[in-house]
Amino acid sequence: ASFFSSWKYNHPAIRKIICVSEAIRKIMIPSLKHPEVLTVVNDGIRLHDETQTVFSSAIREELKIPTDARLVGNFSALADHKDYPTFIKAASEILKVNDRVHFIIAGSGEEEGRIKQMIQELKLEKNIHLLGFRHDVPALMKALDVFLMTSKTEGMGSILLEAFDLRIPVVATAAGGIPELVTDGVNGLLCPVGDVRALKDAVLFLLNNKDAAKSLAEAAKQKVKTFSFLSTAEKTLEVYKGLSY
Repeated sequence: ASFFSSWKYNHPAIRKIICVSEAIRKIMIPSLKHPEVLTVVNDGIRLHDETQTVFSSAIREELKIPTDARLVGNFSALADHKDYPTFIKAASEILKVNDRVHFIIAGSGEEEGRIKQMIQELKLEKNIHLLGFRHDVPALMKALDVFLMTSKTEGMGSILLEAFDLRIPVVATAAGGIPELVTDGVNGLLCPVGDVRALKDAVLFLLNNKDAAKSLAEAAKQKVKTFSFLSTAEKTLEVYKGLSY
């Protein structure tokens, strides 16, 4: 940590530091004189009311994707730690087995040029679609068959909560706080960071095994109920109530 970061986090006035995951708490420990100030309150999302919300996406029409094609996506910033090169390599390997799969990436960031170049070099323009920043993420998410997250580091991976809530089967890397959300074989499939072959196999397994994909997605839906905005607010309030002055 820099001098100013060290000074900031060790300031005597600080009573508590809230971390979004246990992984972040562990990263912070070496920088603190008093690591006991650290506590974990996970991120939360606004859970969708399934009785009142209807998601409709025209993404297939927009991209001219056939109705019988399968959709795999990732909706994250185009940043280095999201490791989109691994996503693209996994997509390339999947397409060698099933060329009826399309991949959509929604997000913007400094890695956009590098990602575009890689897609062009591998001649994958027909099957990998860069959408840029989008405001219709829930509708896009609902159109997916699999959500694929290939990050090499991650605080928690909050976008996975959206996939959980919308019952989209998840394949993710065991990076940072992701294993705190995804339990391999229970509510998603976890792969080693950067392991293209494992990611390819996991995605193809879910695409080819509808019952298994549904089972994982249903378990994820149950888990996400403890990650609501309200739950995050209540846990944060408890941290404040626990402070003595």
